Amino acid sequence: MIRSFLPVVFIFMSHFCFSQDTVKAVVKLGERIPVRGTKVSIMPPDKFNFSEKINGFIHPGSASSIAITEAEGISWIQLCQNLSQNNLTGQNVTIVSQEDVTLKTGITGRFYVIRIMVHSNDSTKQDIEFERLMLFAGDYNYTVWLNANYPAMLKSVLYATLRESMLSVEIDQPSNSVPDEK
Repeated sequence: MIRSFLPVVFIFMSHFCFSQDTVKAVVKLGERIPVRGTKVSIMPPDKFNFSEKINGFIHPGSASSIAITEAEGISWIQLCQNLSQNNLTGQNVTIVSQEDVTLKTGITGRFYVIRIMVHSNDSTKQDIEFERLMLFAGDYNYTVWLNANYPAMLKSVLYATLRESMLSVEIDQPSNSVPDEK
């Protein structure tokens, strides 16, 4: 019995150790990167790779991402007005915290921490808890919306870095927002 159990223990330990190394690599910010086709530049966490699919950055080793969305003709204040716990009831979503922030460039916004319970569709029937960090920032006619997602069990490793990355966002002048044509 013990002999048949040992390989399982070793596989589990090797996976755990590999996952730890992969996640620990995400601890600092990289260089500032303009996000093509947007008015936005950001300092993504080290080891996060740009993905056109989500218009943001992904770290596959930790199942984490930062997605960037722009909204013209609306202020972040208007977008945040309906983001309340009452409006999220029944969606397996909880607002953990919210705070008003001022970016280094003087642009104002609101930063949220939201907890999402994802129900299992497989045979384990183990629900997975994710956290989503959301930043809405801009002015009365333009809003940038950043979403960072990560498994809640990795909060101690990822939260501070993702928050710092999101708060590093800079919004350029409209003349810089047109994507290069080649």
